[in-house]
Amino acid sequence: MRLISSLLIAGTLMLTSCETDSIDEFLNSGLSEAEITEGLKEALKVGTDTATKILSVKDGYLKDQAVKILLPDEVQSSISNFKSKSFKVLGITVTGEMLYEGYQNNLLGINIESLKGKEDDLIVGINRAAEDAAKTAGPIFLDAILDIT
Repeated sequence: MRLISSLLIAGTLMLTSCETDSIDEFLNSGLSEAEITEGLKEALKVGTDTATKILSVKDGYLKDQAVKILLPDEVQSSISNFKSKSFKVLGITVTGEMLYEGYQNNLLGINIESLKGKEDDLIVGINRAAEDAAKTAGPIFLDAILDIT
């Protein structure tokens, strides 16, 4: 979905950044409608190919802050809410923050793995799935571009 958005934004910016005079000159340059269409198709093909090559490699999404997929706001809000809570277990106050970061009490034999690590694993997994999806998205976009009339 972000790939589609990125391509649409790039295309829109490319077209809107042209001056009106430049567009008029371009349209009156003697190029046929078919030549203009083919040129635009080629530009879209190159952009799609470049985007899918960049995003479909390991860390293509994860290490690029512009496209990195994070957890939804609702999930982040729930995590913040959880971290703000506290309760007593066998007379010991345990906070959500402690559980989030990981909690260990050798005296009571309590060892709770960090929930932060699970959150990080989930984000990595989502972004890896997006990288895999980008590999198959390229040909789909190219087919759609070639079908433009």
